[in-house]
Amino acid sequence: MIGGIPFLVGLLGIIVFVAFRVIEVKRGIRLFGGARKKLDALVTSGYQLVVFGEIPTGYRVWMSHTLHTMGHVVVSRAARALRSIERSLSSASRKMIARRPHIASGKGPSHYLKNISPKESVGKNTKDSV
Repeated sequence: MIGGIPFLVGLLGIIVFVAFRVIEVKRGIRLFGGARKKLDALVTSGYQLVVFGEIPTGYRVWMSHTLHTMGHVVVSRAARALRSIERSLSSASRKMIARRPHIASGKGPSHYLKNISPKESVGKNTKDSV
């Protein structure tokens, strides 16, 4: 389901773009022409600044510091989230083990499970037949 949302957003974007272009072709004019020219010029100048390194040194230092700080915040928040998930999963695991006395005590599986497959050692790591 998580992959479905970006897919649907992308599909909707493509449909809107195609509809926009069809309307432009039918009318024979470029919609929002002035704004699009300004945006094209802005994107072109931004590309040249980034690719050819024409950004002033002060901005490059500020951007480097800002990106470093943002990266640190993202990593530390992700670590906190993983720690909180780990705590809840480990407590759930302890509760599950406490409910099954043969696992908690280390006695091994019940006599019934041993009778199901007498040829193999039940409870030990065995190779899969696959």
